[in-house]
Amino acid sequence: MPQAPVVEPKKTERELILERNKDQANWEWVEIPATDLFGESHPGVSINFERFDPEKDEEGRYTGEPKKYFVDPEKAKEVRRLLDQFLRSQMRIMQPGQDKKMVAQMNKGSKAQIVSNPGF
Repeated sequence: MPQAPVVEPKKTERELILERNKDQANWEWVEIPATDLFGESHPGVSINFERFDPEKDEEGRYTGEPKKYFVDPEKAKEVRRLLDQFLRSQMRIMQPGQDKKMVAQMNKGSKAQIVSNPGF
């Protein structure tokens, strides 16, 4: 009686990503800046329970230097996205008028109208 061929289960996309991430040849360096746009210590970013902060000394104080992390490609992409999001939020604060797109989104679900205050 002939044996049926053994069919290996197809790997999910998540399993393929985890397998790819094991190879450190694909990993990337990401840098967390020392300061934000206002010259204050950058708060860093966190993905789940993993923190990515600027350089700290042994006592946990910021040294004023950026810090590089060697991470897998998916984590690198997410860290860069979070850094970009933080930078854009600070740039929005520095703009003289309010972000028109943000105001439109806020007004969409609100009965009260938000007005721009350029003299603020």
